[in-house]
Amino acid sequence: DQLISILSNITSSSKLEHLDLTGNYLSCLPTCNLLAQPLPRLKRVILDDTKLNTRQMKAILSEIVKKPFGLKLEYISLIQNDVTELSTQLIQEVKSIIKQFLIDEHNADVGEYFSGESTGYSS
Repeated sequence: DQLISILSNITSSSKLEHLDLTGNYLSCLPTCNLLAQPLPRLKRVILDDTKLNTRQMKAILSEIVKKPFGLKLEYISLIQNDVTELSTQLIQEVKSIIKQFLIDEHNADVGEYFSGESTGYSS
């Protein structure tokens, strides 16, 4: 599959900086790490409406948190993916690392989602 080949070939020396997979069905990827590991090597990643499952979302965000100093990633958008099972702590950690982090956040008080964006670093 072309997507597996692209993701497998993103290395720290790769010239690819921006990846937009909006609207692609990604929950069928064979492993969580296939998607999660290369993303911090890019500058800008857009995975809006990609049907990511909870394990994939956790893997992506955990990979970002594990490598805050070796991170090229400045912008990531995960809008229109289900975040109900993600911990608030993990989301907050990513927000403190990434310049721009867009994600639909669940407001439990009203049972609705809103798109949240963080801008700027928190030292």
